[in-house]
Amino acid sequence: MSSRTLIHFLIIALFGLVLANCGGGGIAAIDDLSDAQLAALDDLEITQELNVEGDFEDEGVAVSDVREVSADDWGYADIAGVVVTLNPDDDGMLPIEGAHVILTRIHRHRLPDEPIYTLSNADGEYLFEHVPAGYYHISARKAGYTIHWSILMVSGRHPVKHKNFILHPIPDDLPTASLDGRVYGLVPPEDDDDDHTWEPVAGASVTLRHARLAIEPVEVTTDDAGEFSIESMVAGPWHAVIEAEGYKPAFSKVHVLPERENLLGVRLFPEDSPTGIFGRILTPSETEDGGRELIPVADATVTISTFDGEHSRTMQSGDDGHYAFFGLPVGIYKLSVDKDGFRSRRTLVRVGLNPHRLNVIIYGSDPPVTL
Repeated sequence: MSSRTLIHFLIIALFGLVLANCGGGGIAAIDDLSDAQLAALDDLEITQELNVEGDFEDEGVAVSDVREVSADDWGYADIAGVVVTLNPDDDGMLPIEGAHVILTRIHRHRLPDEPIYTLSNADGEYLFEHVPAGYYHISARKAGYTIHWSILMVSGRHPVKHKNFILHPIPDDLPTASLDGRVYGLVPPEDDDDDHTWEPVAGASVTLRHARLAIEPVEVTTDDAGEFSIESMVAGPWHAVIEAEGYKPAFSKVHVLPERENLLGVRLFPEDSPTGIFGRILTPSETEDGGRELIPVADATVTISTFDGEHSRTMQSGDDGHYAFFGLPVGIYKLSVDKDGFRSRRTLVRVGLNPHRLNVIIYGSDPPVTL
């Protein structure tokens, strides 16, 4: 199975405030780790900004399964296990020393906590001590092996939660594919009446990491036309981090397939761009020739609110259907659209590091007739 980091890709290389010791458990400060361990952790480059719900859809795990539980009510527990691989000489197992085990608490209605790390010891054992009750994403990886992850529910009712990992060596004959990409940057208008434009970004750094295999990352730089090309890379899902001077970093996912034209297009926003969400309210309409098109809906009431309902903002959509909420803290929100004569629309939205465009389609009060 693939490894998924649930934290929104807001910071690159999240090495946290604490890291776990590889000698059989406990929490150790980063200064207590050896140079080799630090280098191995540096290779992980744990990045953020994946859609929390969408990140689990491929694995058949829904965020709706995650419930908020309190350590005050459910207590604490240890998480322990072993990281092993199959012994090619018999039917037994071989321990994997130095595997990175990463633990991240996840939530249903907000972004995950910062991850903590540990390394498996010579017997393949790892331990996280005194973990607060809740739901966790846990993964294990080791260079040259597949990545494995799982979802755990931790409760003080079970003092020790066991989770073992079996990692498989990566074959030498993996299929490869090519990837072409282009990076654009937003150029704000000089006059309020002008439209913004997108121009190619030269010298942007593009780093790709395989989501299911612990292999070396692929790094390229865009040319003067903002383009890059990778002739040969291992096929499969990759996480991409794109950085350029003067812009906020961008994060993307791309599935590279053999014998196919694989493309990745990325848009960067200036460093001073506000966080927020914007878009248009639209509704289907029949054209004169019997077709259908989307037309803007003016004066719709658009409300964005936190899940607890304590904070909310409301505005009316413009004549062209536009709405915008900027300056919002990073997180997951509820967006609602109401308009007389239309059915109300409710949806979940995420606010990340970059402004996020979301067009919302609403329908008339009477559901469409299917002939």
